[in-house]
Amino acid sequence: MLLSAGRKPEGYAQFYELATRLLQDTLHLKELASFYLDDKNYAQARATYGQILERAPGDTDAFVGMGQAYAEDGRFPQARDAYRAAIVSAPRRELAYLLLAQLYINDGETDAEAIATLEELLKALPGSQTGRDQLIERYIRAKRDDDAKREIGKLVLQKGDPNRNRYRLALGNLLMVREKWTEAVTEFERIDDEEPGNPVAILALAGAYIKAGRATDAAIAYEKAAVAAESALRQNSRDQDVRNALIQARTAQKNPGAATDFLNVMEAVSGSVPLPKGK
Repeated sequence: MLLSAGRKPEGYAQFYELATRLLQDTLHLKELASFYLDDKNYAQARATYGQILERAPGDTDAFVGMGQAYAEDGRFPQARDAYRAAIVSAPRRELAYLLLAQLYINDGETDAEAIATLEELLKALPGSQTGRDQLIERYIRAKRDDDAKREIGKLVLQKGDPNRNRYRLALGNLLMVREKWTEAVTEFERIDDEEPGNPVAILALAGAYIKAGRATDAAIAYEKAAVAAESALRQNSRDQDVRNALIQARTAQKNPGAATDFLNVMEAVSGSVPLPKGK
């Protein structure tokens, strides 16, 4: 393909020619606009999204893309208008809300605007895990802990979800942020009882023990986390959360080399490049 071969002007011309021949077509124009975005040619991206909207008024993808082109160019008011138009066009389009909320944050607005947008998203899409997760983060920053706890309770824990551990530990982590060490210990112990063998949860428990002044319990938990992590990695050596838990647990034990050695064995079994010795 011309674009992938580095022949951008020819590639752009090819896409534009295809779009010109097919007067009702928006697919090639969308591809072209996305290429312009990737190339940081924001003015041309906006012009192309404008052509799409002339052919298909109310096209949600075009409004979202237009918003991104404005946002990347630092034109935040216009970006907000474009994202809001996308939401009006498709009230259940999750990405438009998420981009709008992030725009408020990037533009230095108060958390109130981002929170209102994420709350609006959850009214339209109550099952949005990403929206709820981001809303929890904004509530915590705004010190609205009761609201954060309410939304934490609504997070759905799905097997295979890469964010599962963060969702699972969210309440305990909030308690840690608020320096409620004893309550955090109780929460992480509850998780360990309900879900034994989760190295990420055990590591969090060890950290809470340290803060609560329970060094002996912490030492036991760090070893337990390391052993659980090694067991889990024998089943899935690519789980990054578990790999990090092993490294952190062994580092807390002042023995990071043990984690490196174990991971290198796993890499050798899978045929990957080993880690540097002792790192």
